[in-house]
Amino acid sequence: MIGHIVVDGNVRVSDSAFFSNLKIKSGDPYDERTIQEEFRRLWDQNLFDDIIVESRHREGDVYDLVFHVRDRPLVSNVAFVGMKAVTEANIQERLNQAKAEVRRGQPVDFSLLRKAEAAINQLLGEKGYLQARVKARLTPAAQGQQEVTFDIREGGKTKIKDIDFVGNTVFKDAKLRSMLKLTKRAFWLTSWASSKTLYHPAKFDQDAENIRTAYKSLGYLDIAIQPEIVELVQGKQKKGGPEKAGGPATAVIRGPGAGEAPEEAEEEEAEQPAPPPPPPNEAEKARKKRVKAELKAKKAGEKQPKKWVKLTVPIEEGPQYKVGRIDIQGNSVFGAAEVMARVPLRPDMVFNDSALKYGTKRLEEDYGERGYFYVSIDPRVDKHDHTADLTLSITEDKKYYVHRIEFSGNSTTRDTVLRREMPLDENDLFNVRRLRLGLRKIAQLGYWQAGDDPVVKPQGETEHVDVEVQGVESSRNEIQVGGGVSGLEGGFFQASYSTRNFLGRGEILSTYIQTGARANRYSINFTEPWFLGKPWTLGFSLFRRQTLFTGFTQNDSGGSVSVGRLVGAFSRFDVVYGYDRIDLLTNQVGYPVNRRISSTSSMTTAYSVDTRNNFFRPTRGFRVVGSYEFAGGPFGGDNYFTKPRIDATLYLPGFARKHYIGLNAAYGYVTPFGGRVVPVFERFFLGGERSLRVFRNRTVSPARRDIDVNRNGVIDVPEDRNPDGILDAKLEPCEDLNHNGVIDKNEFDRGNCRLDPSEDLNGNGILDTEDLNHNGILDPGEDLNGNGVLDSEDTNRNGFLDPAEDRPDGKWTAFCPADDTNMNGVQDGNETDHGNCRLDPGEDTNGDGVFGTVFPGGNQFVMFNAEYTIPVADAVEFAFFYDAGNAFDDGQRVTLSGLRADFGLELRFYLPMFQAPLRLIYGFVQNPQPGENPSNFIFSIGTTF
Repeated sequence: MIGHIVVDGNVRVSDSAFFSNLKIKSGDPYDERTIQEEFRRLWDQNLFDDIIVESRHREGDVYDLVFHVRDRPLVSNVAFVGMKAVTEANIQERLNQAKAEVRRGQPVDFSLLRKAEAAINQLLGEKGYLQARVKARLTPAAQGQQEVTFDIREGGKTKIKDIDFVGNTVFKDAKLRSMLKLTKRAFWLTSWASSKTLYHPAKFDQDAENIRTAYKSLGYLDIAIQPEIVELVQGKQKKGGPEKAGGPATAVIRGPGAGEAPEEAEEEEAEQPAPPPPPPNEAEKARKKRVKAELKAKKAGEKQPKKWVKLTVPIEEGPQYKVGRIDIQGNSVFGAAEVMARVPLRPDMVFNDSALKYGTKRLEEDYGERGYFYVSIDPRVDKHDHTADLTLSITEDKKYYVHRIEFSGNSTTRDTVLRREMPLDENDLFNVRRLRLGLRKIAQLGYWQAGDDPVVKPQGETEHVDVEVQGVESSRNEIQVGGGVSGLEGGFFQASYSTRNFLGRGEILSTYIQTGARANRYSINFTEPWFLGKPWTLGFSLFRRQTLFTGFTQNDSGGSVSVGRLVGAFSRFDVVYGYDRIDLLTNQVGYPVNRRISSTSSMTTAYSVDTRNNFFRPTRGFRVVGSYEFAGGPFGGDNYFTKPRIDATLYLPGFARKHYIGLNAAYGYVTPFGGRVVPVFERFFLGGERSLRVFRNRTVSPARRDIDVNRNGVIDVPEDRNPDGILDAKLEPCEDLNHNGVIDKNEFDRGNCRLDPSEDLNGNGILDTEDLNHNGILDPGEDLNGNGVLDSEDTNRNGFLDPAEDRPDGKWTAFCPADDTNMNGVQDGNETDHGNCRLDPGEDTNGDGVFGTVFPGGNQFVMFNAEYTIPVADAVEFAFFYDAGNAFDDGQRVTLSGLRADFGLELRFYLPMFQAPLRLIYGFVQNPQPGENPSNFIFSIGTTF
């Protein structure tokens, strides 16, 4: 039996802790096998560097046990020195992935240190440092503690000078090199900007699979790509591209050894002596200073030149095979003809392995749609005499039904919010396509992202499966306080709260406050996307805005109520009623405003289809929205118009991985009815970062220009001498001087606003003023007012009717700077009649009542946008863009030749504190007009489309 049990040599582990952990006790039967098992168990706990069990025999059958142990030291600190190509954060991330993380406070584990060294070596190899060396060094710290320092010697980068293929006849070398996506040969002009020119065997192995796929698609089923031959080439890369084969080489590595550093290429460098151990009780600040000094000393002697390698890839193509006999076995759900309809291979065709894989995948999906989730399709190929017989062996298993659908990782979002987007319900027949459709719709929500493919587990021997969808929350509860400068808004301060997942219910709530140089906005919006648990949308919004535009300031307040319904997997129909009270204050002399204070009461219907893969940052899919707004009429209000509009956006894959193309097109039209006019704020203006992004905001508009033929600055009454004698609510433009649709005191029957044949004195078909022949001289018959002078009130010839040039009209005019000097709309004591701020009837050749050139906006517009976007990091991307569009005036035809265009580069930052990207835009105007800036730089927050 076991007598006394004693332990010695332990420092960190107390006696009581040791004995409580020990399973054998005094008085137990003495058994050497049991003692050996206990020894192994203690050793596996990694608490001791050394364990010796001594057995001392006493009288009788009593044996005392003595455990001689040496504590395994704890890690006091972990440091990484000598690296330049990677950061400590990169190393820690890689160690975490490799499950080789060395933590403070854990016992020193030499096997873990070796594993960490290998992981860091692999990381540096992926960066092109194949000769990197990593060694973990232990230095004593406090009693029972060791500091772990990873000494990293990166060596020189290994770049690819050339890639040659040997034995290839089907594809030329250039074609094979183009199939390599991760491995490229260096070019002197661009190699510095790409990591693909750095040689790493693992990357090349991935690329070699692309070559195999290309050969097998042409029937070369026996294609063999031998391990690449790596030659270390001396000398620097010269301008003009890769050197030809045959240059001097110092090492040749073949086969699996290609991933190792070419030891023969250089003499073994002498190991530098380890730095002296740190002093006892070293402070953290002193330790950091010491490590920094060690790093500096290492860098001084470790500058290594780049290594250049030449890769030679032997290829054995083998014969080309054609399809022979095709047999199908084990199928009962689909007939042979149905199976063959999904596999695009026929006898005597060149055997295309990619087509076979496509067909089997499509067949698996069709089986999965019918509940056969565990179907197995095994294509067996029998090759003989350049012919490949194909046998499709199908194991259908049985139909499965959904037992449970569970979501994990949704700590905020409620299950019902995710479950309602899933068209696959519990107890339904399992359907792979419906499951994937649900995952796509969940991704569109933007606040919960599904991870890998769902886990599908069968329920024992039953016909039911459990589906678990794993994901993570994407926080969309955002509080923003900030400011900035935008081309659209100018300088601004904003504060907002916004969420698309209010209280985890999937409800959309936002409140917004913005004050700035050009705009002040306050709003609250709420939308319930599934009202009463049904696919109906109900929402409301309240707002108050003040915006400074060119020519006028718009103050409006109002709200809207919306109701909508899902009518398909990705389509919906919405109806919105809105009421808006608008107050316009002109800030430019003579700007056309048909009514200062008005209201718009409208009903808008909209149908949309949205298949984009992400709401906030889409890269695939499309979105089409068609809307029709009807204002006035039975809905009341002052403004009567209809406004149809259509917008379409498409996202496509780019020419490289993760690149994508964005295309957008839009068209809109607005027309009045009921004898009303379309207010200027409902007409279309383009320009700004949300349309034609290089143009200044709202500067792309049709222009209306008057011809002051006698240059007197006023509208004279010349040729239209035939009044129609009618003055009713339907005023002619030349009679309704202020265009308010009402007969005012100073308005009378001036004519029919048409040039009758008897009135066209000079026969030019134009309603002229006094200078009928446009020669600048008062000829006989042109002096309409009989003053003997060719009048000209525009004394400074600036094309505008300035206050000093304006003729008094006998009445005080509100919001006319000549009369209303403080522009408050009220006649103050010191304000009298100095003018009417508009031209008199007669010379208004374009009928807008304003002298000079104005930009009233279009009654229709067309716009196109194209982008090619290249992500450069998780939260950064840049895009090349081209925009084209224009707004067209009443009576103008939409023509592509009349479009304005711009192009340029945009840099975007997706920051957590903003729901939309931060954008830096620089571009050029194509064919700029006089007075336009040919280029522009814009800062913005938002999206173009």
